[in-house]
Amino acid sequence: MERTLRKAPPEVREMFADMVPGFYQSEVMQRDEAVRSVGLSGMTLMLLVKDMGYDSCPLIGFDPQQVADIVCLPPDHLPLMMLTIGKALEPARPRMGLLDLEEFVSIDRFGNHPLRGEIDDSY
Repeated sequence: MERTLRKAPPEVREMFADMVPGFYQSEVMQRDEAVRSVGLSGMTLMLLVKDMGYDSCPLIGFDPQQVADIVCLPPDHLPLMMLTIGKALEPARPRMGLLDLEEFVSIDRFGNHPLRGEIDDSY
């Protein structure tokens, strides 16, 4: 936390100093926050490099321990996501199975899809 807040104003550092350690005592909460942060950071990086004229692709199926060893990650760091970044040799193939926004956005409760005109009142 010290590294994360090193540039924050003193009042912000004080506020988080009391709040954060207790909030993240649970290993489940630590892991969940890491996954959220990595997902948001990864997508932000992918959008940024696209804006710079590069292409990117998230990778799965790698051996996290081998990656950690190769890049010398400290034991308290987890390789949760890998991205390739570069210039594509050919256009990407069309993606299959993507849902329209109206199909996967629920508003107020699961299954309530007013974006496509369906409101589920069965709850």
